[in-house]
Amino acid sequence: MKQESNKLIVDRTTSIQRPSEGQVRRWAGGKRVFVSSTMDDLRDERAAAADAIEDVGAEPVLFERFGARLEDSGEAYKAEVRRSDICVGILSRSYGVKQPSGYSATYAEYEEAKAHHKELLFFLDDTVPSSERDGYLNGWLQELYQQHVLAKYETVDDLKQSIRNSLRQLAQREITPCEARQLDFSSHSGR
Repeated sequence: MKQESNKLIVDRTTSIQRPSEGQVRRWAGGKRVFVSSTMDDLRDERAAAADAIEDVGAEPVLFERFGARLEDSGEAYKAEVRRSDICVGILSRSYGVKQPSGYSATYAEYEEAKAHHKELLFFLDDTVPSSERDGYLNGWLQELYQQHVLAKYETVDDLKQSIRNSLRQLAQREITPCEARQLDFSSHSGR
């Protein structure tokens, strides 16, 4: 005979309303968002990302803003990834220069963020055909598509808006918990 469950599942995934700008800014206050990408070819995109992050009230973390450090560059960016709450990855046509590890700095930042369970948000330049992308980047994209949803952008303004929207969605998810709760009513079943 099959035993009946006396548990009630309450769906709390549907939010009643989106958080206000003030709620989003409070959520973002004190959060550090690491911007990961190749640097020389994506200067405008990195600046737009920093603006979008500041617009929602968080602190952008960019390698070019680190200042002088005692550690080498590889250790510096990994340390900053670990100190950050969220990692924003921007990908276009270049994988980046391979480091002694065999990986680009951008890929190493991704691995560090993954290893430390950081929120990962990726944005892909949709104006670059895959045939014009570095082969290593195309390989990495295949890996990313299996584990993440990548937002695509066509202009720097699109990217900025997409980052803002993604951070707001993350705030909404954290402000309005999306977990189903199981409540045990077995002692109140009346049987």
